[in-house]
Amino acid sequence: MNIIIVNETSDLGGAEAMAIELANALSAVSGNKVAFASAAGMLTERLEGRVKFFPISRYSLRSFFKIYSELGSIFQKWNFDIIHAQGATIGLIAGIAARMLSPNTKVVITHHSARFTRIPSCLANFLLNRFVDKFIAISDARYSSFIKAGFNKEKVVLISNFVDRERLFSQAACENMTKLKYSLGVLDGEKIVVGAGRLLPDKRFDIFIKTLVDCARQASDIRIFGFILGDGPERRRLQDLVDRLAIPNLRIKLLGFQSNVGAYLKMADIFLFTSEHEVLPMCLIEATSLGVPIVCSDIPGNNDIVENKYNGFLVDPRKLDYSFPVLTLLKDNILAKQFSSNGTTKAEDSYDKGKVVTNIIHLYNSMVRKDAE
Repeated sequence: MNIIIVNETSDLGGAEAMAIELANALSAVSGNKVAFASAAGMLTERLEGRVKFFPISRYSLRSFFKIYSELGSIFQKWNFDIIHAQGATIGLIAGIAARMLSPNTKVVITHHSARFTRIPSCLANFLLNRFVDKFIAISDARYSSFIKAGFNKEKVVLISNFVDRERLFSQAACENMTKLKYSLGVLDGEKIVVGAGRLLPDKRFDIFIKTLVDCARQASDIRIFGFILGDGPERRRLQDLVDRLAIPNLRIKLLGFQSNVGAYLKMADIFLFTSEHEVLPMCLIEATSLGVPIVCSDIPGNNDIVENKYNGFLVDPRKLDYSFPVLTLLKDNILAKQFSSNGTTKAEDSYDKGKVVTNIIHLYNSMVRKDAE
């Protein structure tokens, strides 16, 4: 089967990383020829050699028709069976190009955002229903929102994201943990709390910092070291908050983007995630896959991954009381180990790469087979 994964960019971000992972996973399946199209970015280096890369222009309103033309040329020349777009805007452009220039090709969209932001939802729904064959919802909440918006139930399927657990375990195993801790300045007995993601306002890393401040003040006998992995426009403001800290038993570092995220998660005692809006965050899937107990906001997407008091604690985002569950886990090693074991079980059952990719290929085959009939 000839497949092309289409994404807006290959910049940093969970959806971008997931698109790359999917292309690599599909290309490893016998009989598949896989391509990847996006604006160039630092994540394109993760594409494996068997995936053909097509650079396209970076999206803006002015570049809409240019991208349409670029994708149309690619589709006409390479005759794909499946176009799988990651995101609504690029999916709409790809869908229109396919309908006009490659009508036998089937178009699939995985929508990683909680809502449509660039055009009114009613218009987005109308256009996407017309130009796209199947929609993949990656969480229960997103599936429900598609149906409520009036999408044909026969067009919508629920297939979660996956995590490459082998890659994560390899990162953790290959990294010399003692050396890494030494380079970071981790002291004996310090408890490590990790957060990760794009440093954007609605990720609320300011609450991450405030939570650790509250924990340190409430438990002066516990030394806490917080790491924030990721980059983005909020970094300077967050660094200013960190620089003003003067609490003897608390240190926080902003480490920027790290390619070996598995190593940092492996050393964590807790993963703290205070985001306000999510669909299905990869960082939580990665953390629970490595057995890291999680404290996170109780919002759609997060609560698909974290079951309260099973592999983590869910916190009402309106109350912002993250310090109590964080301190509970820091003090209760037995509970933390129980959450750790439950988390790896949850990941194996729900986010295994082999299972998810098999479901996606089954979807592709059903679309191609139905068209042939």
